[in-house]
Amino acid sequence: MFIKKRALLLGDYENANWHPLKEVDKEISEILMDEISVFPTEDYGDLKLEDFMKYDMVILYVDQWEKKANKELISALLSFACQGGAILALHNGIILPNSYELSQMLGAKFTGHPEHRLLKYTVTAPEHIIMEGIEKFEMDEEPYQFAFDPFTEKVMLLEFTSEEKQWPGAWALEYGKGRIVYLSPGHNAASFKNEMYRKLVLRSSKWSMGLI
Repeated sequence: MFIKKRALLLGDYENANWHPLKEVDKEISEILMDEISVFPTEDYGDLKLEDFMKYDMVILYVDQWEKKANKELISALLSFACQGGAILALHNGIILPNSYELSQMLGAKFTGHPEHRLLKYTVTAPEHIIMEGIEKFEMDEEPYQFAFDPFTEKVMLLEFTSEEKQWPGAWALEYGKGRIVYLSPGHNAASFKNEMYRKLVLRSSKWSMGLI
C-alpha cells in the first residue's frame, strides 16, 4: 500500500517580516500533494528532535532572521539531518534562524540582496538527477547573495544572472546521513506558480528523501 511521506513546513504567518507563509503554504502543498503530505506550522521555536523525527522532511521558509534560535532547536535540526532527515530550504529559509551552525549545515550564509528584478536561471549541473527535465527559466525574484563555507561540499544546481554577473541560485549537499537542498527563488506565492520552479521543488523534495 502506498503511504505518503510527511513534510513539516516551518514559516511565519502574521509576524513575518517580508515573506509570509500564507498562500505559499498552499502552493507548496499543491506541488507535493501526490506523494508528500505537508504540515505547516509557525510554532517552531520549541520543537525538539522527537518532533522532527515524526516527519520525513523539514521545509524551511522561516522569516524571522533577526531572532536568535534557541540551542535546542538548532541541535534538533542538526541531529535530524545527521540521522537521515531531508531538509529543503526555500528562499528566506536559509536565514533561519541567525545561526552559524545552521548556515554551515545549509552550505552558505545569506549576506543580502539588491532589489527584486527579472532573473534568468540556468542549469549548472545537468548531470544531477534533480535537474532531469529542468531547463532555463525566468522569474521576478530577489537576487539573494551568499558567503560560502569552504568545508561544506555541495553541488551547484542553478545560477542566475544579475548585474552582468553569475550568482549561485540553488545547490544540493549531504550532511551526515541526510540530504539537503537550497533553492533561492521563492519570494512570494507567485514564485511558486512558475511551472519549471514547481518541478524543481518537487524533484528536490524527492531527491532529499531518496525517492529518486
